[in-house]
Amino acid sequence: MSEIVDIIKILCSELNIRSAVLGSLCLQISLILASPSRRWTRCSIIIFFIWLAYVVADMVAIYAIGLISKTHHGNQSDDSGDASSSSPSPELLSFWAPFLLVHLGGPDTITAFSLEDNQLWRRHLTTFFMQAGTILYFFYLSLPNNRLKFPTSLMFLSGCVKYLERTRSMYLASKNKFRDDMNRDVSLQPDHDQTEKYAKKWQKIVDHPEVIAARTVRQQEEQEEPLLSELDVLKRAGGLLEIEQALLADMILGLPIRDSSRKLFEGVSARDALRVLEVELGFTYRVLYTKFQIVRSAWGRIARVLAVAAVLLALSSFHLNYGSDFDDIDVTITYTLLFGALALEALAILKSSLFDPTTGAATTFRAWWRKHVVAGCCEPFFWAWLRKLAVVVFYKPFLHLTGRPEEATPPEGRPVISDEWCGSVSGFNLMTYSLRRYEIGSYLPRLVQDQWLFKSSKPLREDLWEFIYLELKEKSNKYVTTKDLDSVRKACSVRGEGVMEKYGLDKGCIDLMPSVVNIPYDESLLLWHVATELLYNNASDESQGREPEYKEFSKTLSDYLLYLLVMQPAMMSTVSGFGKVRFEDTCSKVRKLFGEWGVGSNQIRSAYKKLLNAKPEFGAPAASSKGSDSNKENVVLFTASRLAKELQKLGTEKWEVVGKVWVELLSYAAINCDKTAHAQQLSKGGELITFVWLMMAHLGLSVQFQEDAYVWEPKGDLFDVEKEAELANRP
Repeated sequence: MSEIVDIIKILCSELNIRSAVLGSLCLQISLILASPSRRWTRCSIIIFFIWLAYVVADMVAIYAIGLISKTHHGNQSDDSGDASSSSPSPELLSFWAPFLLVHLGGPDTITAFSLEDNQLWRRHLTTFFMQAGTILYFFYLSLPNNRLKFPTSLMFLSGCVKYLERTRSMYLASKNKFRDDMNRDVSLQPDHDQTEKYAKKWQKIVDHPEVIAARTVRQQEEQEEPLLSELDVLKRAGGLLEIEQALLADMILGLPIRDSSRKLFEGVSARDALRVLEVELGFTYRVLYTKFQIVRSAWGRIARVLAVAAVLLALSSFHLNYGSDFDDIDVTITYTLLFGALALEALAILKSSLFDPTTGAATTFRAWWRKHVVAGCCEPFFWAWLRKLAVVVFYKPFLHLTGRPEEATPPEGRPVISDEWCGSVSGFNLMTYSLRRYEIGSYLPRLVQDQWLFKSSKPLREDLWEFIYLELKEKSNKYVTTKDLDSVRKACSVRGEGVMEKYGLDKGCIDLMPSVVNIPYDESLLLWHVATELLYNNASDESQGREPEYKEFSKTLSDYLLYLLVMQPAMMSTVSGFGKVRFEDTCSKVRKLFGEWGVGSNQIRSAYKKLLNAKPEFGAPAASSKGSDSNKENVVLFTASRLAKELQKLGTEKWEVVGKVWVELLSYAAINCDKTAHAQQLSKGGELITFVWLMMAHLGLSVQFQEDAYVWEPKGDLFDVEKEAELANRP
C-alpha cells in the first residue's frame, strides 16, 4: 500500500510541473486576448474572470518555479535517480524556469488590474529579485552537466527584460510618480510671459500642418460620416493628453492653456468631440494599466527587440542542437513554451501596429476597417438583428413588470459605436425596483433581490450626447471669460438653478427652485427622479416637436444618475451625502405605499396617476387631516408629486426644462467627482460621467484653471506629432 502511495505522489509531482508550466502559458495567452475588453465592457462576469486570471497567473508561475526548484534539488540529492527517473531532466527544468520569469512579466495589455496594483511596484520588484535569484541558483547548480546553458541564458535575459518592463510600468503609473512627473515641469513662481510661451508651444502641436492637411473636406450637412479624419482625431487627442493627466493629478493650470484647449473644440461636431475624448481616455487607460509608456520609449523598443531576438536565438539553438536528446513529451512542452513566447510577442506587435488607435501608422488600416467592414457589413446586420432579438426575448416578456406599455417604446437613435469604452448608459429606476421588491420580497431569498438584477443598460445615442455637448458649450460660452473666475465657479456649482434662471422659473414657480437649492444633492436627485418618472408615465401627456426627444433624454439621464448614486457610490462620494440611506428609506416608503394601495404589476400606471394627482396637503409636514402620519412619512414622494405638477404647468417646454436640469445635475456630479474614481472606471468599461467631466475641463468649466497658476510645460515626449504624421502619411 505504501508503494502505491509513493507512486501516486511521484505521478502527481510530475504532472504538477508540466501542467503548471503549460497552465502558466495558457493564462498569459488568455490575458493578452481578454484584458483589452476591460475598456469596453461592464459585464461583471467578464471582469471577474480577467481579475481571476490576473491573480492566478502570478500564483501559478511562482508555484511552478517552486516545483522546479524542489524537483531540481531532489534530482541533485538523489544519487540513485530512482525517485525522479520519469521527471524532466535537470537541464530542461533549468531551461523551463526562465519562461516562468517571462510569464511573470505579463503581457503588454495588462500590468495592473486596478490603480492600487500600481502602488505595489516595490513588492513586484522584490518578487523579481527573489524569483530571479532562485532561477540563477539552480541554474548554477546545473552548470557542470548542462548542455542548454546558451538557450537558458538567452531566455533568462528575456525574462528579466519582461519582468522589469512590468515593474517599471507600474512604477511610472503609481500615484506619487505620476504626480511627480507632472510637477517636474512646473516652476516655483508664476510667470505669465512663460505661460504664454508654453501655451503657444502647445498650440503648435494641435495646429501642426500635418494635422490640418489630414482634415477631410466633407460638408457640414453630411452627418452620416465623421468630419474629422482618424489622424486628425489622433493628433487632437495626443495634444490634449498631458492636459488631462495634469487635471487627474489635481494640478492648477494657467488660463492660456485653458483658452488653447477651448479653441481646439471650436467648430467641432458633437460626434467628433466624443471621438477625441474616446482616444484621449484610451491613451490614459494605456498609461495607467498597460506597458504603453515603456514600449513607446526608445529604450523600451530596444529592450523589446533584445527580448524577441533572445527568444528566436534560444529556439534556433534548441532546435539545431538539442531537440532530439530528451523525452518526446518534454520536447513538445519546450517547443510549446518557445512558440508560445513568440506568439505573445507577435500578438503584442500586431495589436500595437494595426489595432492601437494611439499609433499614427494604424490610422489608415483602422479607417479602412471601419468604413468597409464594420460600418459597411457588420453594423447594419448586427444592430438590426440585435434590436429585434432584444425586443422579442428581453423587452416584451417583462412589460408587465415595468408597467410600460408596448406603444411607449422610445424612438431609435443611432448608437455610439466605440472600441475604447462600452458606449452604453446604465440605468436604475426607483419606482420599478420598489414595485418588484414589493412583489417578490415575500417569497424569494434576499440574494435574488440584489440591486444588480434590476440594473438596465442601453447604448448611448448620438443625439443624447449632442444634447449634452451643446449644453456644455453654451455654458462655456456664457461663463468662461478671460479672467472672471467667479463665473466659472458659479457654472461648476449650479445643479438646476441655471436652467431656472434661463427660463425665468426662479421667481414664478415657487416649488421649482427649492428642489435644486438649499437641499442636499442626493435629495434633489431623488425628487427629480421620482418627478421625472411620474411625468414620463403620464398617459395624458401629449408631446410635440422635439419634446419626445427631450422626454427620452430626461428619462435616460434620470435613471443613469440614480444608477451612479446607488451602484457607483465611489463616483458620487463627494456629492452623495446620505444618498444610499435616503434611497433605501424612499424605497421602503414606496413599497409601503404600494402595499396600502394594493398596487400590482398591471396597476402601476394607476398608482402613478394617483400619486401625481395627490392633493397639495399630502406633502405638508404640518398636515393635520386624516392620514397625515402616512403623508409625513412619504414627504419625498409627495414633494416630488408637487414638483411634477408644477412642471406640468410649463406645457410644451416642460421636457426641455427637465432634460436641461438633468444635464446640470450630471455636470455638477462630474466636476465634483474624485479624479481617482474617473481613472479607476477606465478599467471597467468607462462611464458617461467621465466623458462629461473631461469635456467640461477642456471647455474651461473647471476650477483647476486659474490666473496665477504655476508655469507648466507639456513635455511632448509621449506623443511625437511630427514622427506620427510622417508614419501615417508614408506611402
